[in-house]
Amino acid sequence: MAEKNNGGAGKFILGAALGAIAGAIAGKFVSKKMEEDGEEIEESLEDIEDDIEDAEEKVENMAEEAKEKVEEIKDKAEDKAKEVKKTVKEEVKKVEKKAKAIKGR
Repeated sequence: MAEKNNGGAGKFILGAALGAIAGAIAGKFVSKKMEEDGEEIEESLEDIEDDIEDAEEKVENMAEEAKEKVEEIKDKAEDKAKEVKKTVKEEVKKVEKKAKAIKGR
């Protein structure tokens, strides 16, 4: 009977050793996969960061272009206002001249 117990203990130890080895191998694969996933995530985050920087630059360029267009429109509006003011003054002088001519008759 003592032989059966010794044989069982040996199998248990062998099984435990094989289980430990299998666990170590599985752990190594899982660790490697997690490392690869971590590297992929890091690369993705770097790509996202680059995309954000590109978007910021585009927005800044668009804002600058919009500012320039607003300034251009403002300048054109001021020029047109001056032109209209001049035309109105000329027309007022004509009307005043005609009014004086009519009054003087």
